[in-house]
Amino acid sequence: MLACVRPACANPVDAAGQLVMVTADSWNSPRARMRLYVQAHNKWTQYGQTIMVELGRSGLAWGRGLHTAQGRGPIKQEGDNRSPAGIFRLETAFGYASQPPPKFVLPYRMMTSADICVDDPNSPHYNQIFDASGAVENWSSHEAMRRKDGLYQLGIIVEHNTALVLPDGGSCIFLHVRRAQGSPTVGCTAMSLEDLTRLATWLDPAKHPLLVQLPKSELSRFQRLYALPGESEKSSVTRRWSRPKLSTKVH
Repeated sequence: MLACVRPACANPVDAAGQLVMVTADSWNSPRARMRLYVQAHNKWTQYGQTIMVELGRSGLAWGRGLHTAQGRGPIKQEGDNRSPAGIFRLETAFGYASQPPPKFVLPYRMMTSADICVDDPNSPHYNQIFDASGAVENWSSHEAMRRKDGLYQLGIIVEHNTALVLPDGGSCIFLHVRRAQGSPTVGCTAMSLEDLTRLATWLDPAKHPLLVQLPKSELSRFQRLYALPGESEKSSVTRRWSRPKLSTKVH
């Protein structure tokens, strides 16, 4: 069993009022189901409808987040084409537009052509997003945050491997726009622009939203450990998502 990522290993779900639950059929599944939950009066209730999302082409592997790190199942590494499994904070959004969509409350950052995310494990900037203009280039590889294909026209940063950065532990993990239905990622979690806009607009930093991403084989154990809602629970749906106003223009 690996060491706990955070001191005391307190239940990180206790303070959360919103959960983004992503459940895959197995460790190697490149697709998963996403459900949103809100907590009121110590009860989790599903919000909106279940949607399908795309994972890394090789499935899932244990990431570095708020959960107790696990010894069963693969461990996320740089370049493994797996999305991180576990519990992670969702605190910041980004995109190409100068302003976020209406009713947006997450902190938002517009990405420019100078913004990158470093995925070179040997760089001191590993797993960091920053404006690289004028910087001394001490990395051998990176991701452009203003991609020409539009996959990052809206995104949410998954706080994986950020508190104590482990070189080669996986980097640049986001919720972002999918390339196409059924098209896997290289390690992120992707969905349609419409679904991502609804999700990002729904997230409220005051409610300490969390991403819980797991294979089905780990779901029941995490329910017991962290008092999570389960995929088999008969939770009522509070309301349907309204259709957002979208801008597909790439700036």
